[in-house]
Amino acid sequence: AGCANTLVLGGSLAGAGNASLAADTLVITAGDLTGSGVTSALLLQGSRIAQIPFNDGHLCLNGTLVRLGFEPVVGGIATFPGPSDPSLSVGGGVGGGVRTYQVQYRNAVVFCTSATVNQTNGVAVIWAP
Repeated sequence: AGCANTLVLGGSLAGAGNASLAADTLVITAGDLTGSGVTSALLLQGSRIAQIPFNDGHLCLNGTLVRLGFEPVVGGIATFPGPSDPSLSVGGGVGGGVRTYQVQYRNAVVFCTSATVNQTNGVAVIWAP
C-alpha cells in the first residue's frame, strides 16, 4: 500500500487479468482511497520504477509518464480502465516491456504534509506480445 491517508490506511493498487498486447484484459483496481462521489482518481503509467517523495506519499514511477485517465472513487475504490475507456495497453501506447502504474487521489484533509493529494503503491507489469 501507499503512505497513510486520513483513513490511516495507504491506498492500495493491484492488477488482475491478462497483460498481453494481443488480448489485453488487465484491470487495475485502487482501494482504500479517501473521498467518494465527485472525487476522482488518476491512473498514471511510467516506464521506470522510482521512489520519490511526492505530496503525502511517494511517486513510484518515472521515465516516460502517461496520464491514462480519471475514474470516480466509489466506496473507496477506483477501477481502470472504465467501461468506455480503451484497454490499458492501447490507452498507454504500450509496445511491450515493463510499465509501472500508480494511482493519485485526493486526500482533502491535511495529513502528513500540507498537500491534499496522495498516491497508492506502484505496480510493475510485464507486457507480453
